[in-house]
Order: sequence, then C-alpha cells, then structure tokens
Amino acid sequence: EIKIDLAEPKYVYYWLQKQHLEKLNTAGGVPSLTQTVLNKVPIPIPSIEVQCEIVRILDNFTELTAELTAELTARKKQYEYYRDELLTFGDEVEWKTLSDVLKIKNGKDYKQFGEGNIPVYGSGGIMTYIDTFVLDKPSVLIPRKGSIDKLYYVDVPFWTVDTIFYTEIYTNVVIPKFVFYYLQKEHLEQYNTAGGVPSLTQTVLNRIAFPVPPLSEQERIVSILDKFDALVNDISIGLPAEIQARQKQYEYYRDKLLSFKEAANEQL
Repeated sequence: EIKIDLAEPKYVYYWLQKQHLEKLNTAGGVPSLTQTVLNKVPIPIPSIEVQCEIVRILDNFTELTAELTAELTARKKQYEYYRDELLTFGDEVEWKTLSDVLKIKNGKDYKQFGEGNIPVYGSGGIMTYIDTFVLDKPSVLIPRKGSIDKLYYVDVPFWTVDTIFYTEIYTNVVIPKFVFYYLQKEHLEQYNTAGGVPSLTQTVLNRIAFPVPPLSEQERIVSILDKFDALVNDISIGLPAEIQARQKQYEYYRDKLLSFKEAANEQL
C-alpha cells in the first residue's frame, strides 16, 4: 500500500522499474524477492508536483511505444495475409513433393571443433560459433524437435545440431527464399508426430506437396515478401527497429528523470 500523500503510485512504479529488482534476487534456483529486502529499497521523494510531471513525461513515452507495438501486430497480420495470398496456388502451377525440390539432412554435434565465426543452429536459434561449416549455400533450417514452427533462412556458412534439419535446395527448381516463405505458410507444426515434445520427421516432411511456379514468378513473390518481412521482423530497420529505439530512448529519459543527488527516503 502506497502512502499517496507522499508518492504517486505510478511514480513508484517507474522508480522500481529503474531499480531492476531482479538484481535483488535472494534465491539460487527460482528467482525470488522477500519483503525484508524490498522494504530496504530507498525511494527518493520529490514534491508531488515533480512526481506528477515525471509520470506525465514517461507515460507519453510508454504510450508511443504501445502504439508502435500495436501497429507492428497489425502489420504482422497484414504480412501473413498477403504471404498466404501470394503463396496460394492451384492447377496453374506444377506441384511436386518437398523431396523433389530439396534434400533434408540431419545436424550433428559440434563440440569437437574450435571457436570461430560460423553460427551453430539448434531449434531455438544460434547456440554458439565454431570454425567449421556443414554447408555454405543458402538453406532453410527446420527444427526437428521443440519449436517446430520456427524456421530459419540462412545464406551464410553454418552448422546445425541434431535438433534441427538443414536443407540442400535444388536451385535449378526453386529459389531458397521461396522455400522458406512457403514452408512458413504451411505452419509445419500441423505435421507434428509426437504426443509430448513436438517433433517432425523427414518421412512426413518429404511428402509435403510443394508448388513450383516459374523461377521468375518465385523471384517476384520473394521480392514482395522481403519488403514486408523487413518491415515487421528486421530489428535493424522497420517497425522493430523503431520500437527498439523508442524503448532505449524511454529508458534513457526514465533514468535521467529519476536520478536524484539528495533525497529524503521513505518507507512506502
């Protein structure tokens, strides 16, 4: 319970956010906080007017970030809609199976290799970097266990462990990035073969029907989807980059506004 004659509740919220309370964790296993530790956290108490002005400024920052996040969510839905529309085909194109357009291969252990700049992928993404690669051509990585709905497109040399498949793509038939977008559309989680940890098998994947429009049409589709993808997913450009920049700006001004040289501390 906050003593509202001393502090605005939202001011206390922003102050505690700045303190990164995770640093006060008192447990070795599951992170925990105790009342004893929290009660000792010092809180500077400027005038209520100053507190309200700090809250007003920080609320504006958080509101802007929330608006950008909402727009990003809407753009992602728009992207998925157009992706699915562009990648919906009928009898006007030739259909093959996935095994006709690429070869699925198993990942292997990496621990016998030295450190380097080659990324090692598992089902959760990049795990580490080594000095050896398993393939140096564009590939779509398909998790075998775990996050089977999370595909990766890689166009630099890489290595994969045994929880994720890599693909050797027959580029005379399909463009690697086209494969990536189409398999995204397919929602591979629907092909899960396990009752516990989600799993995919080569046998099931190889039988997936795959459309093969002319390479020029594949290039056109990839070009359109690349622009959408950059807008909604690329952390260096587009909305994710703007959200990240706004978040950093918010944290900078929050820390500046909540920095006090001398202040009376109260138990709130």
